Amino acid sequence: MKDAASSAIYGSRASNGVVLVTTRKGKQGQTRVNVGAYWGTSKATRTRKFLNSAQYKELFSESILNSAARVADPATGFRGGYIFRNYGANPDVAEVFDEEGGLDYNSEIDTDWAGAAFRKGSVAQYDFNVNGGDAKTRFYISTTFNDQKGIIIGNRYRRGSFRANLDHSISDKLKVGVNISLVRSVNDRVADDNDFANPVQLNALPPLQAKYLPDGKVNSGTLYYNNLAELSSTNRSGNYRSISSAFLSFNPIKALTLRTEVGGDFLNINEELYRGIETETGRGRRGYAFESQGNVVNYTTNNTATYARSFNEDHAVEALAGFSFQRYNQKSVSSEGQTFPNDEFRKITSAAKITDGDSQLSEYVFLSYFGRVNYNFREKYLVSGSLRADKSSRFGRDKRTGVFPAGSLGWVISNEDFLKDNSIVSLVKLRGSYGLTGNAEITNYASRGLYEAIPYADQAGIRPTQLGNNFLTWENTAQADIGLEFGVLKNRISGEVDIYEKKTSDLLLARQLLYTGGYDNIYENLGKMRNRGLELSLNTVNLDKAVRWTTNFNISFNRNKVTDLNGQEIISGGRNLSRVRVGEPIGVFYGVKYAGVDPTNGDALFYTADGSTTNVYAQGAVQKLGNPNPKSTGGFSNTVSYKGFELNALTQFTYGNDIYNIAGVYQSVNADYFDNQTTDQLNRWQNPGDITNVPQARYSDANGTQTSSRWIENGSFFRIKSVTLSYTLPTVWAKKALMQSARFYVTGQNLATITNYKGYDPEVNTGYVGGNTAAGVQSGNYILGHDFYTPPLARTVLFGLNLGF
Repeated sequence: MKDAASSAIYGSRASNGVVLVTTRKGKQGQTRVNVGAYWGTSKATRTRKFLNSAQYKELFSESILNSAARVADPATGFRGGYIFRNYGANPDVAEVFDEEGGLDYNSEIDTDWAGAAFRKGSVAQYDFNVNGGDAKTRFYISTTFNDQKGIIIGNRYRRGSFRANLDHSISDKLKVGVNISLVRSVNDRVADDNDFANPVQLNALPPLQAKYLPDGKVNSGTLYYNNLAELSSTNRSGNYRSISSAFLSFNPIKALTLRTEVGGDFLNINEELYRGIETETGRGRRGYAFESQGNVVNYTTNNTATYARSFNEDHAVEALAGFSFQRYNQKSVSSEGQTFPNDEFRKITSAAKITDGDSQLSEYVFLSYFGRVNYNFREKYLVSGSLRADKSSRFGRDKRTGVFPAGSLGWVISNEDFLKDNSIVSLVKLRGSYGLTGNAEITNYASRGLYEAIPYADQAGIRPTQLGNNFLTWENTAQADIGLEFGVLKNRISGEVDIYEKKTSDLLLARQLLYTGGYDNIYENLGKMRNRGLELSLNTVNLDKAVRWTTNFNISFNRNKVTDLNGQEIISGGRNLSRVRVGEPIGVFYGVKYAGVDPTNGDALFYTADGSTTNVYAQGAVQKLGNPNPKSTGGFSNTVSYKGFELNALTQFTYGNDIYNIAGVYQSVNADYFDNQTTDQLNRWQNPGDITNVPQARYSDANGTQTSSRWIENGSFFRIKSVTLSYTLPTVWAKKALMQSARFYVTGQNLATITNYKGYDPEVNTGYVGGNTAAGVQSGNYILGHDFYTPPLARTVLFGLNLGF
């Protein structure tokens, strides 16, 4: 649910739309048993091509000699080359390889480091459920086990779950029910993208160096960290989780339903990390261990009274009133240790030094009151109104309550007399809505003045860490929607058209402060933002005889603009290009624009303010470089069935967005340093008159390696997301095999992606990448479209079956 009328009653939970999930329930009748299983294999959808040993030596030898020559020739105006002043005008290339990179130029090794990060994955899942019941009691019980070995070395995930849903009619007026679930999962993890221990970063290593030494040990003498050493370490997260609820429903009089329900989300998580003596983290410490134990208790209660009644067959009214309460509590304890006798001893109790310990507590509370009235006249005219008040502990003591009203109108035109018996038009419904929703997604104590304990020698003290803001309050979004639903030819063709505008005010942002005041930032309500969009959906039944063919197509367009920031601009730091500024979409890329290569001398060029070009990076003008927000997104699916066979294909696409490939700053920089390079860097400038986009290779010269638009690429893509071919056994045949039903299928996931993006995958992460000066939570909201060693998706082929008894 995305429009204001349907989502506003959910208040703060509806700031980005609402997804309702209903678990399966038992049905009155014969007890049914269903079993299912699937098995499959997977591999990386895309791998990048890096230099082999011969190409590496060719490119870097040329790079070294080019830089040395420029040092010897002052006429070039070369300002770098400080390394080569130690080698002279004609350095020995092998000597530079050894002294600067620790590389053996004469090595005959040719290692595919990029391929070393990936492997053939596998997946298996087994399901069992039983359901049934009688007129009074219905039940549904299920269990599932899933085991996945990831395409990245060292990554594996296992999950087992159990669910039991039970409802019982005590009488005609009183009904009770419980939903109970228990999940156990174990995740053998790899390090995050921005971590040298992440296997994907192996592609930076030169092919001249071996993975392992002759004695079988991991080669620790590589240019950068050989994180294959991590394979003998432990990086595991295990948890137990239960999301359960119970309800009581009572009908004291006709048309009135009183319902109370309580629910709890209980999570116990254990994280265990041990990095061995041969790892980068553990080498200097003779082993390093970290363990943490966390507990989350998140419980809610919802209590509603619903009155629904029809009058004179023309009028239908439904009124609802209620309140809800939520309390969230998270506790964690952790410890660190180092100096272990050997890697067989991995628990902190074996550490000679306990180096750190920590305990944390975090809580929040929501209290909400809500009401809604729906009116229907002859199934033609629809009116709805709702009001919700939310109170959150996250805000200042004077501004904790937000009020969110909404209303909608609907007209089912096809039920009017002039269209009611029309043989062509099946449905025409016009609807409109307007409402407010609130956003409270900030840290739990953003409004508080915070302090922390700090020791001085053996004395305890405190210091302030955060400025408080008693006026911090809800971020509000006013949303207007107009929609049209239609169907023609007995709904052989149907669809929806929606137009919306969302105006968000009082944005929750961390305003940057001068460091001379002792604080980095303060959370405030500042700024405004607008989103306008169009969404289209079309469903067709193309054939409906022995062969049935249906199609669904959807596409959405959204235009985002920051309209006010109280006179400031949010700028990310480091190598990031993201900014938030008035008049632009959120997270737009700003920086120096790359102008290609000077064909006369191979210099990297940049655009100046007047549109001319310069080979001096500092003279380049800062300007808009790209937009990570797509112009449109959508999907297209087809289902064809014939007798028991069914073929379904689902595709998705994104168009018009840009991606900043930060990894290119290291791996596609014309051999400026010894990181292995992508093969496209072989297309470098070599001779006067060469036309190319890759500057001349010059070791340590920074020839075009500065942060610029050089690594901003078009992120548009079209993906075949899944294709499934299934066969359902005829009921007669299934019963002969003592079954009620039987279905067999094969599925392919992420089969193909059409894109011009050069990275592993265009559907990249948008998380925080270091160097940002604002609060980390805030940066995740606007540093969009960044790719930093994001791994490719898995192409998976599954074979499965579902049997019913």
